[in-house]
Amino acid sequence: MALEYDGCGNWKHSAVCYILVRSPEGNEYVPVKAAKPFPNDYGLDLMLLTKDVYSKDGKRGLSKAGSLIEGMTGLKLCDEGEFEKCINTRGLEAVQSLIGKMQEKYGWSPRYLRPDEKKSDVFPKVGTDDEDHCILVAPLFVDGMYNRSRKRMRARFVKTVSCDGASYDLYISGSQNPDNAYPVSEDDKYYLYTWLNGWLIPLGMTQEYLRKHATMKAVVKQMYGDESKREEVFDSLRADRPYAETEKLVTEQIKKEKELASELAKDGSLYAKYIKVRLDGRISNYIAYKNGDGGYPDFIGAAVINDLDNCDRLAEQRRQEKKLEREAYIKQKEDRECQEAAAEAEQAEKRISEVEAAIRKGGEKVSGGELLCALADKYNVTIPLKTRGWILHYFVSYEFMDDSSISVRYIARNKQSKGSTKIHEIIRNIRDAVNNTAVTV
Repeated sequence: MALEYDGCGNWKHSAVCYILVRSPEGNEYVPVKAAKPFPNDYGLDLMLLTKDVYSKDGKRGLSKAGSLIEGMTGLKLCDEGEFEKCINTRGLEAVQSLIGKMQEKYGWSPRYLRPDEKKSDVFPKVGTDDEDHCILVAPLFVDGMYNRSRKRMRARFVKTVSCDGASYDLYISGSQNPDNAYPVSEDDKYYLYTWLNGWLIPLGMTQEYLRKHATMKAVVKQMYGDESKREEVFDSLRADRPYAETEKLVTEQIKKEKELASELAKDGSLYAKYIKVRLDGRISNYIAYKNGDGGYPDFIGAAVINDLDNCDRLAEQRRQEKKLEREAYIKQKEDRECQEAAAEAEQAEKRISEVEAAIRKGGEKVSGGELLCALADKYNVTIPLKTRGWILHYFVSYEFMDDSSISVRYIARNKQSKGSTKIHEIIRNIRDAVNNTAVTV
């Protein structure tokens, strides 16, 4: 197909962005809806991806949001934040030359081969189920807190699932930033909500999670009856068999489960039943707390039965009770610490008094570095900081052998350790201060 000019010396192209996917089976151009033009001063045709792009089966990532796609070739040039660095480092001529070589190697993108193509031709809208159909609604929680002000968010309708006596309209966030940082598929990027009683209630799971767990629960029930019976079947497959045979049997059994799961996944009522069981559990939590049977004021359960005002009152009451409990605990802890500190101080004072009495009688013996430092502090006997550290770590005891000699015991740091050179002087100063105080009194 021939290329067309726009009359100004430029090649004509459509508004559709295509990315080139290269694989051993062959190259393929994939149209991308979540892309917008990227204006630049270098005359390059660039498109910015606003969402991650996955393969048709949703299992393989093709390109990340924030990538700049070159329009002629469909190849990624760089990330949005690296664009100026890319041009400045390589040079505009080198970038243009690279684009030309890639165009010669891979050919022109359908963006240029079909210049009259419109987005609506490639991405037709399907009524209210279109991914761009978003509404402004109030979520039950904002930043994990009850949304009392009814702040609204953009939500995108997904589908409606129903079972006997229950019907749920399912929504996901309309934001371009996924909720799940590590999705395994396109359906695993956003968490589901359901619209009930004027609130968007979080379900705490993605579409991928819902499909996997709802169908697996139905598979277990249909094939085995319950989970314990399933374990018995797999135990019997593994019993008294060579590893290779066991592996083959287990693989075949799992394949049967997956085939049945794929068939059951078409039944939307399974999803509704799974959601109903989860929401019923939240209702039970709330009612139990409301009736004084434990639990907690579950806002989700209250929203389902339209009793949020009462739940909010109960939650505030619970917060005040917890606050009082916390304050009482802190006061009790402080009182206990004060009592313990007073008892320790009394005990320390008693020990000091006993030592003072022994010093005044003569022939005293003092054990422990803390007690020695306490005596020195009481009588204003100066201890150098380095010596104080030695006393607290290594001093054991001292004893006056006579008026002139003192026996000091300490823990030797090594065989060459000679202890403190100040300790004898400090001990004499303490004895003199105690005796002088006794005479004065």
